[in-house]
Amino acid sequence: MESRTFRYTLTRHALHRLAHNLVQHCPPPLWIAMEGPLGAGKTEFVRAFCDPLGIQEVRSPTFVLVHTYTGLREHHPVRVHHVDLYRLDHPEELWMHGLEEMLQDRETYLLVEWADRWPEFLKMAHLRVTLEHTRNPEVRRVEFRLVPHAPPCLLRVFHPSSQPSSSR
Repeated sequence: MESRTFRYTLTRHALHRLAHNLVQHCPPPLWIAMEGPLGAGKTEFVRAFCDPLGIQEVRSPTFVLVHTYTGLREHHPVRVHHVDLYRLDHPEELWMHGLEEMLQDRETYLLVEWADRWPEFLKMAHLRVTLEHTRNPEVRRVEFRLVPHAPPCLLRVFHPSSQPSSSR
């Protein structure tokens, strides 16, 4: 598959629906790299992603680097590793937080905020999500980039029949 980019202007509700579709259509392992300025909605996207897995308590891992959650997808346990690299000084620090195990775990969703601070992950990620502010605080511009090695399930999420409506 070649790289594909999808751009939307989304309300919070539409962004939540799209995150739910990702979970519904894509089993783990799935690695998502998120970028965008402070307050653009990266942690909100993780909350929306975790919701259909039954994970309700999602906190920003800015000060601890990684939060790991356990949820259920189709009655099977899955893990979500929520990584925030905002305060990362050196990418080598990630190995001390169990990165190798996260990358080898076949039942894991790996969502990385501030992924641009770890260029190697940008090359490994299946999906790159860039969130930007708009003049309306309830709306975000969102770009989804599927990389060539992305799993085919991502194409189902972004198929025209399942594209989110920005007006909802």
